Parts: sequence; structure tokens; C-alpha cells
Amino acid sequence: MNVTSSLTKDGMDYLEYKKARNAAKTETRRAVREYEKEIAVLAKKDPKTFYRHVNSKLETKIGVADLQTDQGEMITEDSQRAELFNGFFSSIYTVENIQNVPAVTTKGTKYLSNVSIEEEEVHSLLSHLRPEKSPGPDGIHPRILKECANELASPLATLFRASLEEGELLQDWKEASVTPILKKGSRHSVENYRPISLTSSCCKVLEKIVRRAVLQHMFDNKYLSNKQHGFVNGRSCTTQLLKVVDKLTEYLELGHTVDMVYLDMAKAFDTVPHRRLLIKLEGYGISEHLLKWIEQFLTGRKQRVGVAGSFSHWSSVLSGVPQVSVLGPILFICYINDLPEVITSFVYMYADDTKIFNKADLPIDRENLQQDLITLAKWTIDWQLHFNIGKCKVMHMGSRNVKAKLSIPEESETIDLEETSVEKDLGIWFNSSLKPDDHIAHAVRKANQILGLIRRTFTYMDGQLMKQLYTALVRPHLEYGNVVWHPYLRKDIDMLEAVQHRATRMIPGFAKLSYEERLRRIDLPTLEYRRLRGDAIETYKFLTGKYTDYDPEFLPLHKSVGVTTRGHHLKLVKRECRGKLRSNFFSFRVVNIWNSLPEEVVMSNNVNCFKGRFDRCCVKLRYCKLTDSEERLSDFLRC
Repeated sequence: MNVTSSLTKDGMDYLEYKKARNAAKTETRRAVREYEKEIAVLAKKDPKTFYRHVNSKLETKIGVADLQTDQGEMITEDSQRAELFNGFFSSIYTVENIQNVPAVTTKGTKYLSNVSIEEEEVHSLLSHLRPEKSPGPDGIHPRILKECANELASPLATLFRASLEEGELLQDWKEASVTPILKKGSRHSVENYRPISLTSSCCKVLEKIVRRAVLQHMFDNKYLSNKQHGFVNGRSCTTQLLKVVDKLTEYLELGHTVDMVYLDMAKAFDTVPHRRLLIKLEGYGISEHLLKWIEQFLTGRKQRVGVAGSFSHWSSVLSGVPQVSVLGPILFICYINDLPEVITSFVYMYADDTKIFNKADLPIDRENLQQDLITLAKWTIDWQLHFNIGKCKVMHMGSRNVKAKLSIPEESETIDLEETSVEKDLGIWFNSSLKPDDHIAHAVRKANQILGLIRRTFTYMDGQLMKQLYTALVRPHLEYGNVVWHPYLRKDIDMLEAVQHRATRMIPGFAKLSYEERLRRIDLPTLEYRRLRGDAIETYKFLTGKYTDYDPEFLPLHKSVGVTTRGHHLKLVKRECRGKLRSNFFSFRVVNIWNSLPEEVVMSNNVNCFKGRFDRCCVKLRYCKLTDSEERLSDFLRC
């Protein structure tokens, strides 16, 4: 290129440069667009990909910050931070008092001494491993196990059988690499981090087989408490909260007052004493080879903490069950399984999250609840689990509640419980009036935050990409547990729907369209319709045995069940109630809608079939604003 053409941008050389530049820009834009589409596709199965993209765009600081010691010194070196974490995580272990172990009564004569292992089951478990998961300290990646399932199923099945029959476990399978993850609070304090353990993927496959056998044994012999809803098939956060809110709304409807105590166990999974746990398992009929294998699984474990590629030294694990393991949570719920038996108040648990409540009308009612707290404190001392008193709170419900003080004894003193009017319970915010407005405000705030992240970090946007990101990352915050907190005031309904309004307006060319037209173009139903559909799905699960502890009094069937009547033969009883709170509760509000469904929808073979038939039946309701009258809506369904 000559001097004149370079200064005036004339000549063939500059034209070729512009052509190459434009081609590079076009290819770059295409690559960015494809990359963002890939993130949107993966958002539901692997949301970490989305947040990695967001953090790279916003240059957000992630990982472990500089740590402050008790003496006020700031630790900046990765290896020193790893050692500081390792020391803290090791300090919380329980030194078991083996001289004073409580007696355990044998629950029955049914025993589980061994677990059968079939090659086909091992192959199935290997084939369903998630390849995006990280390997444990042994370095064997889940992707290798998944892709080589045909070759590895037989030798691993042989190895698993030998491990169980001999009651031995490879030392490599008892080691864990721990990653500290910030819970909340200051990033400079080790106490605000949760240890997340990476263990052997091979051992996790064996744990799944043992877990299945132990749970089946507990269920078959009715050993497992129906108050425990954590880590159990057929139970969930939703089933537990529905039972709790059902009883609370019943009491408040009748004019009673209620005191609810939220209990928090300090480092519960990490402090379970091994000898006491094994004694309890033996009481439930776990014996011989299997009991010896579980003892090997619990004892002799080691862990190290990793920070930015630097690791601490290996330290011994003296107590607890491995949190991120497959078998650990099941062993924990077996350990606390008898807790509900020692008190008289209503009690419900999700793993270690426990709440007890009862009427508080009379002094005797409040005394009984206080006595239950004393009994629970004694139980925790006997079994060497301890309450985190600072996080245990009491919520007083009912306009006539005298708000009596409740306390928990701890060592040589008695500590009064902190009173609260709003509490987060299994991901849902409850207030003392049981109205859903506090939870809706939190859900809308969180959903709008994620929408803002999408708007600021995605260069190209179309209807399909926004739908994928919205349904995977935003809408779950607006729908989580809505069977429990279902809104009934128009202001709350509109507040939730406004988030979806905003999301659809972000699509280029959609801003001037009506809300209904926007939803039709990308086939996105209203949130109102989704809640209606969710209620029907939950009802189907209860009535068809998908949940393991269906109570006929919770969703009472009509006396004409089994008799040929107009409509379907699983109609629910329409019960009387006076207040808005009770009438809006799940088992009351769902009756009209459920009874209006056609026989072919109700009699679906499985949940997915039910969803498809319900959508076809209610296709005219998907994109429009639903009426406030359930009676009018159910009349529409009948038509």
C-alpha cells in the first residue's frame, strides 16, 4: 500500500482490508451469538455455565477472599488460606463420649445384613452419571465412567460385592477434597463458608446401591418417621410445608393462637458421633456385613481443603456423615429419626431443619411447648447434637397471642428464644399472618435481579433465547413452592406477572405488542395458568399415590368415588370454611378446578401424560388473564 492510499483510505489495499475486517466482525458476531445460544440451551441443566458467563462479563469477584484470623491478621496466600479453612473445619468435630451412650430399643425382628449387587444395576447407574460433575481426589472423572459403562460395569460390580461381603472400603474412596463456598456474611471470615466435599465417583455408585437398600428396609418395616421429609422418595419441601400450613390455617380459622418454634442444629451433619449412629442403625435391623461396611464408610476418612489450586495437608475426619455423599444424608435422617417420638407438639423435619408448634391459647398449652423444648435439649445432649441457639426463633401467630417467652436450656443457663415475625422456611418466606406478600416480594426482587443480569450480559436476544433463559433461571424463583403460598390478591398476582411482562418486552420487536400476543408468539403461558396447572398436578400426585404419605383427610374424596357419576370418579369434597386464608389454602382452592376436569385427564397413566392432557384441555386459558372467580373458571373447564 502506498503512502497516499494509507492516508486517504483509497486504493485496492484498503478495500481488501475493509472486506477482511467486515468478514472478521461478521464471524465474531456469529460466534458470540452461537456461544450465547449454547449458554441458553445449557441453562436449565447446568446453570453454572450462565453464571460463569455473567461473572466474566461483569468482572465479578468470586472464590475465596483474603481471610482474617482471630488476631486480626489478613491471610492472602492460597496455601495459608487452605490451612486456615482446614483447621476451622476440623475444629467442629465431635469427640464422642463412649462412656455414656444411651440405650436403644430394637425396633423389630427384620434385619438387613447384606445388599445384592447386579451388573445391570451398576451399568444403569454408570450410564446415568452426570459428566459435567467434578472428579474426586482419585482423579477418575464421571465422564470416563459414563462413556465406558459397558466395559466397567462387570469389574465394578465384582469389586462392590467384595467390598460389602468383607466389610472393607478402599482408602482412596474415603478421601475428600473440600471446597469452601460462601454462605452469607463477610467473605473474610472462615465461619461464613460451607465445606463442599468432592469424593470418589466410583464410591458414589456403590453408595447409591446401599442407599436404595437401606431406605427400602426402613420403608418396608415402617421404621422411618412420617415427620421426616428430607432425602426421602415421595416426600419433599412442598409436602412438608403443605402439612404444616394445613394445620396452621385450621387453627387460625377456628380462632386459636399458635406458637411456632424454628430449631437450628449447629453443624449437624459434621458432628454426628459414629458409635451412637451405628448403635441406632443396629436398632433398625442393619446388621452383620452391611453394618461393618457402614462403619468402614464412616471411620478412617480424610479430607483436605483446596483454594485456587493449593491444598492443605490431609486431616482426619473424627465425626459426622459426608454431606455431599449419596449415603451420608440417609444415615443422618436415621440418626434423628426418633426425635419426634420424645415430644407431644406437632413436629416436622427436613433433614436437620426442624420446627415444632402447637396451640398457645391457655397457659397449659404454652407450658407443654416449653416442656417439649426442654425435652429436645436433653435429647441433643444425650445424642451429642447441639442447637445453634442464636438461630432458633419463635413466631407467635394469632391476633390474641400473648407472645409468651420460650427458652432452651444450654449447659448451666437458660436462653430465651428470639421472636420473629418473618422467617425463611425451606426457601419460602412466612410471616405471622401466613399471607404470601413477603415471599412474593422476595421472589420478584430475585427474579428481576436475574433479568437484569441477562439484559446486561447478553449481546444478542431473540424470542427463543429469552424463553430458554427465562424459563430456566427466572421463572423458577416466581414458582418455587407456589402450591404452598398461592397468591389471592390481585396486587400480588399482578406483581408476579409484571416480571414476565418485563422479560417479554426485552425481546427485540416485542415491546409494542400486547402481553397476550407476546406470549402467543413464543408459546409462554401466563404465571396464573402455570399456578392453576401446578395445583392440578399436585392433586394428581396425591390422589394417585405418587406421594408416599397421602392423608385421606387432607384431600377427602367424595362419597360417590367408584360410582358412575357425571364427570370423573375421583371428585373431591367441597368443604366449608369462613376465612380467606383457609379458603385459599391448596386443599380447598383446588376442589372446583379438579372436579371440573374430564375423566380422560384425571385418569392419565403418569404425571407427564397428565400434564399434556391438561394443557390440551385448557389450551384457551394459556395466554389470557384468568378470572378471579374459581366457579366461573371451573364452569369454563366443564364446557
